[in-house]
This record gives sequence, structure tokens and C-alpha cells, in this order.
Amino acid sequence: MIIRKNISALLVSLAFFIFLANLGAIKFHWYYSIHWLDMLMHFLGGFWVAILAVFLFIPNKVSWQSVLKIVGFVLFIGIMWEFFEISLNSVTVKDDFDMIDTLSDVFFDTFGAFVAVLYLYFFTYNKNSVSSVEK
Repeated sequence: MIIRKNISALLVSLAFFIFLANLGAIKFHWYYSIHWLDMLMHFLGGFWVAILAVFLFIPNKVSWQSVLKIVGFVLFIGIMWEFFEISLNSVTVKDDFDMIDTLSDVFFDTFGAFVAVLYLYFFTYNKNSVSSVEK
């Protein structure tokens, strides 16, 4: 129960941070002036979606099978987001499709998922592994 409470606190905090960072990035045009910000936001988004997937679907210890499910879920959400982004851009700003940007976004979504799973494994679900690593 404590684990789910900690995960829910992390979910809310991270969602709030991502919301504020995105709001600032849109208002001050940081996505255009800070070239790596989009990568960071996709990493954080992938991290957040992975934590959400664990919270919703995997209440017990993270296994290799559940890791594949989490990463697959994040990959699915990331690809759907890219379809949404491409559709929106073609209607509103008429930007051309950029394959490099799309692949980079999906990569950073997935990378965020892997980091989230490692974070949960070492710092939330497996407290013994952390103490044995620190020694």
C-alpha cells in the first residue's frame, strides 16, 4: 500500500511539473529556442506514462514480463501521440512531416519508460537491491 501511495505522489508531482514546463515552453517559445527541450519533455512523458502503467496494471513486483508490457504500453502511447501531433500540425501550421523528429520523440518516450522501470525496480519495489548496491 505504501508503494502505491508513493507512486501516486510521484505521478501527481511529475504531471504537475510536466504541465508547468510545457506551459512555460509554449508561452516563451522554448521549444524553438532550446533545441533539446522537446527530447527532455518526451523523456519525462515516457517516464510518467510508464509509472502510470505500473500504478494501474502492476501492483506487485516488477518482472521482466511486466517490463515488456510497460515499455510496449509506452511505445503505443508515444506512437499514438505522434499520429496526433502529425495530424494537428498538418491541419493547423501546415508543417511538413519530419521523420527524424518523430523517431527521436518515440525513442525518448521509450527511454523514459526504461528509466522509470529501473527507478521503480531499484528504489521502490526492491529495497534490498538498493542496500546491496550501496555496500
